[in-house]
Amino acid sequence: MRKLRSSGSISSINASASVSVLEQVTDMLRGVSADVSQVLSEWNANAYPILSTLPQGAADSRWDMDDTVNPWVNGLDGANFFVDNYASTEEDGGKYWRSDLSRPKTVKESLADLYTEILNSTDSVRTEIASSGAGGDGVTPAAKARIGANIFDTNETSAADSLDALTLTNRANILQMAKDMYDDLYDNLTGNGVESLDNYSVRDMVQALLLLHGGAWNTSIDLTHDGIGGSIGAIYRTFCGGTNEETTTTSEVVVGGFTFDPSQFGTAIGSMNLHFEGLLTYVAAGSVGSAYLYLYDMGAPGSITAGTLRSTLNTGTTRNLLTQERNTLSAVTSPSSANQIHNAERVYEIRLKSDGLGDPADVARMTWGGIYIEVTS
Repeated sequence: MRKLRSSGSISSINASASVSVLEQVTDMLRGVSADVSQVLSEWNANAYPILSTLPQGAADSRWDMDDTVNPWVNGLDGANFFVDNYASTEEDGGKYWRSDLSRPKTVKESLADLYTEILNSTDSVRTEIASSGAGGDGVTPAAKARIGANIFDTNETSAADSLDALTLTNRANILQMAKDMYDDLYDNLTGNGVESLDNYSVRDMVQALLLLHGGAWNTSIDLTHDGIGGSIGAIYRTFCGGTNEETTTTSEVVVGGFTFDPSQFGTAIGSMNLHFEGLLTYVAAGSVGSAYLYLYDMGAPGSITAGTLRSTLNTGTTRNLLTQERNTLSAVTSPSSANQIHNAERVYEIRLKSDGLGDPADVARMTWGGIYIEVTS
């Protein structure tokens, strides 16, 4: 529908004008008449064809109705206009036609019919499901057999090919593998997805063993079985710092040295204990005095420094007897306290001295000194 626009002009009456008052009034009426004609034309051309399609109540000649459905009386809402003015018993299968009143259905009536149909269909499906199972539980005998009869009745036995029986078989197989791999300690299935091994997985443990034999997890099982007896044995000899050294002085005396790199063990270092060890004797005439053995970090190869003390051993007050003294070492990235060493290649020096508390002729003796590697698992 187009906007209405005035086709005439209306001005105020001017009694002093040269045109008579009657002629001015006549001109005004012509303008009003033109506007009214335009309103009528626009109404008849645009508004009437649209509004005339609405139900007209008792005045409607298309259907025999009262004013129950009449937007002119009741207002414009879903109860007062039709879904389809051209509805019939044949159109859309009669879905939008009220045969009892011989007229189309209103929007409200169609929605009410749809709501009722949905409820009826839902109730029908519920009834069919409830009646499909022998026990009224909605599960057919064939479905129960496939799921497993014991699930529904503990007095029944599930068929071997049912889901219940297959699940129990799979669970038994998993338990069997758990017992074969871990013994009875880890054969409980918690179902929470959390590992049962506290520290290391099977992969970690096998990797540590493979490394000792020259192999690696998921890389190589071409093993060299001299790993423990040869390679590690050679490392023991390599990290011997010195043997059969002695001194009577209270100043530190260099009695040995070596280069050591804990990182060459890879992840296997996690299953080893590192020790600074010395076989020491304090040869004394009296009962007082002890021998001291020091481990100094001299820096990386090619960058030797004055040395940083990493560990200290002493014989206590035992005299004239060979004693085995040992400190456990930890390999870390940045040593910051006693008995910590670098987890990288470093040059080490061993120094020996007497504490001087006994006779000046007393001897501090080192029979053996160096790094001792102990495999813990």
